[in-house]
Amino acid sequence: AAHDLALLGYRVTVFEASHAPGGMLLLGIPEYRLPRDVLQAQIREILDLGPELKLNSRLGRDFSISDLRRQGYWAVLLAFGLHRSRDLNVPGHDLDGVVKGIDFLLNVNLGYRFSIGKKVIVIGGGNVAIDVARSALRQQQKLTLETLSSSLLPDSLSESELSVAMKELMDVSRAALRMGAREVHLVCLESREEMPAFEEEIEEGMEEGLKIHPSLGPKSFVGEKGKVTGVETIRCTSVFDAQHRFNPTFESGTETIIPCDTVILAIGQASDLSFLTPADGI
Repeated sequence: AAHDLALLGYRVTVFEASHAPGGMLLLGIPEYRLPRDVLQAQIREILDLGPELKLNSRLGRDFSISDLRRQGYWAVLLAFGLHRSRDLNVPGHDLDGVVKGIDFLLNVNLGYRFSIGKKVIVIGGGNVAIDVARSALRQQQKLTLETLSSSLLPDSLSESELSVAMKELMDVSRAALRMGAREVHLVCLESREEMPAFEEEIEEGMEEGLKIHPSLGPKSFVGEKGKVTGVETIRCTSVFDAQHRFNPTFESGTETIIPCDTVILAIGQASDLSFLTPADGI
């Protein structure tokens, strides 16, 4: 929006809640899908057109819409994306180890260490679910690599030798993953053919070791001593009704439990509109 308005000759100010511009392109999309240098180049091109950027400026916390009106802004465009994960209110959703997909991706993309178990289940069938699952695979591979490199790599390797060794260790860690040492499972209501994620994303995830369980829905999360230990699933016979509305049906008697250490929910996103007040006139 800032780009298009600047081209039309408008003076534009972008208020960014985060410490860096880019929104979900930066914080929600893994780097393997959107290289950071490409994103930064596009952001620089937009800012070179003249828009002013104000970082660490969150609407509802640092200023209000009425504040902007008092400051003389003629118009306000709300374009803050879908940063809130949808909840899945089934029994056990509050167990330790059940986390939201957007929270997971934000932590990974900001470079924070996110503790996940050796066996992870991702709930969802869309592109965000695939992103979460593939990022979880990479997180596990990184942890494996760090463990191996700290114990196996001698200090005397040259830079080129270190590069070769690290690539070998990555191959070893991926092989260990495929042998079941570390697992990431994706559980989705849709059949394999109905999954809304891009086919290319699905196939690449499977090549990396992702295990997909189609036509299953989570009935409950089971745990011990407050910690999740598995997902009770039930077979989904249809996702939509005759009017093509989302209304899944399930087959009783098909319940089974998939053990896990971590559950990551990736079942859709929503906007956080809690800051809006009647005075804002939206």
